[in-house]
Amino acid sequence: MKYVKIIWLLITVVALLVIVTPLEYTYDISFPTINLIVLITFITLVLTMKKSIHWIYTVVFGLFIVCVPINFLAETFSFGSGFKTQAILYRQIGYPNNRIEYVWEDLGAFGYNKTYQKVIPITPLFEWRINTDPSNLDKSSWKKVNENVNELGLKGG
Repeated sequence: MKYVKIIWLLITVVALLVIVTPLEYTYDISFPTINLIVLITFITLVLTMKKSIHWIYTVVFGLFIVCVPINFLAETFSFGSGFKTQAILYRQIGYPNNRIEYVWEDLGAFGYNKTYQKVIPITPLFEWRINTDPSNLDKSSWKKVNENVNELGLKGG
């Protein structure tokens, strides 16, 4: 039972971090699936606890209950499909997994939203993404690579 509590707390904290920080899932992990896992483990905890519920679980779950509907509404009513990498422009010299990407967001009939993001992988499942300006880079620590990725699958050049 102790491990269920720890797993629930870790999943909940990561899910909250994804909502309120630039932390993103590397792969397309379904956010509703994580919500469901957190909810099921929370219900399991509540049903197996004695008469008192620890305040930490109540606070974290309360934050989760507040943040999830806000995130769901924001995702539902946004026109974008999420940013997709079109090219990797730079790689950091000492840390080649750190990179500067040119990313596009498909807005449907409204065109594309284009920006540059610094990507810092944290684990194989999570990465930190920060909007950046490549003209202000310290060129001594970044190597220009111009790798074409084209995640949107656009035809042409």
